[in-house]
Amino acid sequence: MVLTTPLAARDLEWHDGSVVLASRNVLTGKIAMEPGFDLVLLRTADSCLVLPAHKILSLYFYDADENINRKFVSLKENENPRAPQHFYEVVLYGKVNVVRRLPFIKSRSKGADAHDYVYFVQQENALTKLDRFNKDIYPSLLSSSGSLLADFVSANRLDPTDAAQAIRIIEYYNHTQVAGTLARH
Repeated sequence: MVLTTPLAARDLEWHDGSVVLASRNVLTGKIAMEPGFDLVLLRTADSCLVLPAHKILSLYFYDADENINRKFVSLKENENPRAPQHFYEVVLYGKVNVVRRLPFIKSRSKGADAHDYVYFVQQENALTKLDRFNKDIYPSLLSSSGSLLADFVSANRLDPTDAAQAIRIIEYYNHTQVAGTLARH
């Protein structure tokens, strides 16, 4: 593949990391991402691969500038078999995940902050925008967690319509699910 887009014209940020392919093979090397194009470039000692999102399950790398380990997953944007796959950064992992993606028009750049992203809740392989959490996700979490979640939300005066507070609610829900599973065993 020959890159003739603006992607080829600018310097890419390379990170040591690993890529888990859809075939479950793991490749390691230097990784550069271009989320706007849903591409990963993987440079090894003897080659440079261009990998589209549909060929990748996940990828991991350490971002020294931000001092954080990053994990990205490749997900279909909806349940249509022909829907394209995109890279989403994992923000919170558990029974219910929170993932984020920069809008197509924005490329990940140094200094991109949390408000530049679009956040999604992933529950049972379905993606829902975080701003729909209160209406589409929260009721099912309440019904599946007994009074624990409702008590936590009330005690901490959390608002499930606020994105940051919704993430705290999901984090607590995931914690209760793990604790409940451990208690049953």
